[in-house]
Amino acid sequence: MIRTIYRACRSVYRCYIGYPLATRHCVGRLLRKGLITHVHYKKGEVNFNYGSATGLKARSFPHSDLHVLQQIILEEEYGFAVRWIKAKGLDLSALRIVDAGANVGYTSIYFLSFFPQASLLAIEPDPANFKVLEQNLSCSGTAQVPRAIQAALLAQSGLSVMIDRQGGDKKDWSFTVRPSNAVEGILSVSVQDLLQQTGWPRIDILKIDIEGSEADVFSEQADLRYLSVVRILLIEIHDDMADRKLIHRLLIQNGFEVVERSETTFAINKAFN
Repeated sequence: MIRTIYRACRSVYRCYIGYPLATRHCVGRLLRKGLITHVHYKKGEVNFNYGSATGLKARSFPHSDLHVLQQIILEEEYGFAVRWIKAKGLDLSALRIVDAGANVGYTSIYFLSFFPQASLLAIEPDPANFKVLEQNLSCSGTAQVPRAIQAALLAQSGLSVMIDRQGGDKKDWSFTVRPSNAVEGILSVSVQDLLQQTGWPRIDILKIDIEGSEADVFSEQADLRYLSVVRILLIEIHDDMADRKLIHRLLIQNGFEVVERSETTFAINKAFN
């Protein structure tokens, strides 16, 4: 009886005090840094502007959207890639970017804030995340609207997969995918097929954060020929599911220089230098 009352009180505290306070704390940090503006709170979500992107959406806690937003625009997890691209003096209007494991789109919006003329393709399998992703990409403020596809990045296209929320911290950023026998559902797509679908001659930034499925994308059996047209690869390797040493070895064998920075492995294709 006491335990039941305790759990009920804890649930009420979290829903009506803890989560709203955590939401406002995260938003407050971003506001004080001048990174977001025009914040508007609605039931269960926050709307805000970031650069030229207006009306972006973040679901309130306990969703992980605001954690992701802080990681991307406050901590600048991918700032190294932006600086590297700029230092190369590339034609920024011709950049091609793939955001695999796009979540709700903050990495895509971050890249587009620096490269507004780039062509961008975002990939996200989770239906709830994908809905927010599409909404956020439509607010990008760029002349060329970025494209989103609901799919799971794997070594082979056309496989049926399902969302598995049992691993990680069970939040929106930590689910995995696993094979499914469902006739209709989420399908996989390979990088090679993405190149064929878009007609792109290369990918300048390939960001991969797919919660362990990198073990499939970078396996001994995977066709990695597409790496020859990838300029820079940003990948988060989940050591409990993927072999970091194997992925490093495969990248080095395909002509990449590998650098570890925070949670991200940066691999730079030496053929483009």
